[in-house]
Amino acid sequence: MDPLTAVGLAGNILEFISFSYKIISGVNKLLKTPNGTSPENQRLSDFLEDLNSVTQGLMTDIHAKTENEKQLCVLAANCHDLSTELYQILRSLKVSDNKSKWEGLMVMWSSMRKEKEIQTIERRLHGYQSQILIRLQIMFGYGPSSANPSKVILGLILSSQKNDDQNSLINSRLEASLKEGKLLQNRTSSHLDELLQTILELVSSLESISGSTSKLGESGQALLAQLGSSISEFQGMTSSLSRENKILQQLAFPSMYNREGSIESPETGTFAWMVDESYQPRDDDEESDVEWDESDESHKKREQRRLYRKEKKKQEILRRTTRESFLTWVESGRHIFHISGKAGSGKSTLMKFLSRSSRVKKGLEAWADGQPLVLVQFFFWNSGDETQMSLEGLYRSLLFETCRQMPSLIPFLFPEAWESTNLGVAPFHFDAIRTVFDRFIKEASASSTHFCFFIDGLDEFQGDEVDH
Repeated sequence: MDPLTAVGLAGNILEFISFSYKIISGVNKLLKTPNGTSPENQRLSDFLEDLNSVTQGLMTDIHAKTENEKQLCVLAANCHDLSTELYQILRSLKVSDNKSKWEGLMVMWSSMRKEKEIQTIERRLHGYQSQILIRLQIMFGYGPSSANPSKVILGLILSSQKNDDQNSLINSRLEASLKEGKLLQNRTSSHLDELLQTILELVSSLESISGSTSKLGESGQALLAQLGSSISEFQGMTSSLSRENKILQQLAFPSMYNREGSIESPETGTFAWMVDESYQPRDDDEESDVEWDESDESHKKREQRRLYRKEKKKQEILRRTTRESFLTWVESGRHIFHISGKAGSGKSTLMKFLSRSSRVKKGLEAWADGQPLVLVQFFFWNSGDETQMSLEGLYRSLLFETCRQMPSLIPFLFPEAWESTNLGVAPFHFDAIRTVFDRFIKEASASSTHFCFFIDGLDEFQGDEVDH
């Protein structure tokens, strides 16, 4: 059995157990109602229909190889049998719409006889719940005592199950994908870590409840439903991770971060004036604290000081105006903010500073107003390789950074590659990249997600005028 198939089956079993508890809760209310009539009775038809749907997920003809898989299939079969019994009880309790008084009395008499059967089914559900928690422990490890959820995936298993090949789920299928995802900084990897931690904590909480009582209360039922939902999400996220990684690998190029990495970080405070409204410039005039006797000062020196102070004031006004303009742009998200300057004036250093500034990020988050935010930077470099100074390099980098931060975009932007059974490892051709980028621009324009791109070194771009 494929590891993810086993996880899916475990999720279906959890869904059945959770739904069965919900049915029992409804039936217990019905049993306390005179003549078998109540609003809950009207829900029996819905229960019958939903029970059939949930039960479909318990049927599997996949060959079980490992001990854990065999136990999982046995548990699924037992749940299927219990479903049949529940179905018969629900049918016997249902009163027709045009019921007579006699029929209502017969239902009430039948309900009294069914009460013990319901209690027996509830005890069996409690046992199945304990068994599925054991199966999940074998799949995912010891529990929340694990300091790092990734270790669960990379080989932390129950000592009593060391030879169980079911742990291939942990040791092979996910290990490579997670390592790749973390190298590519695919956000799905970190989400998967968080989800694993949630699963382990839910299993531990449910075990504590199961050990202290034979009945699962409303809070316990909520935890069980959350666990089932988390298992389903885990299955979907895991099956997507490998494809996401492949597509990210085909977008990336070796020199993608070379230019950014070569730019030294500015000295503390150098560009603070650009983002900090409370910034106070350092007084570079060493003479400002000295009491001058202007009679001893030459006319030339006084003129130099006057011009210096005038220029300094002018620069302060310019910096304040630039800062206000930039921060207004950051928080409004309108159009393009263009920064120009002489060669070697520190534009790239400023760009690196701004793209990493917490103040800039805070402003962008205010602009996004609770919606998803994607922040990407790219640095053209005419001293690097051809890709670093090309339109292809720009497109690849922007798409890579966007997709790693928002992997949910990948199936939409790369539908053919996503559906392909053989993704391969060769980089995408530039024509395909152009098509995807055009698709991305259309999606970004209509999306609630907010995108901000910091692009440095436009004067170092090598291409024709149309592309520029």
